[in-house]
Amino acid sequence: MSEDNPYFLIPGVLPPKRNCQIHYAHIATVFFTLLLIFIVTILTAVTVSNVQNTLDETKVIIDEMKIIMPQIQEGYQLYKDIIPVACSDKNFTKFYPKYAELICK
Repeated sequence: MSEDNPYFLIPGVLPPKRNCQIHYAHIATVFFTLLLIFIVTILTAVTVSNVQNTLDETKVIIDEMKIIMPQIQEGYQLYKDIIPVACSDKNFTKFYPKYAELICK
């Protein structure tokens, strides 16, 4: 062993073959780490893009809700105004008893 490594008595000094193996393992580990970082970066970019698309679609839905909400409120008010008229109409209660039973409670 002393012929391969004249410094074998010094702690931390390894034979040349072992040093080469450690060096290549280090290089492989660095490239593997860079590959993992690259994969995580790509996944993060895809996720951010999906979140952005979801936010854009949500904004469109909210804008459309702002447009139709007054119409929904107006329709509900008309519904509340029509119920007493429909329930007092004999034709409605006679020809549509199931609806009259549900509405005119």
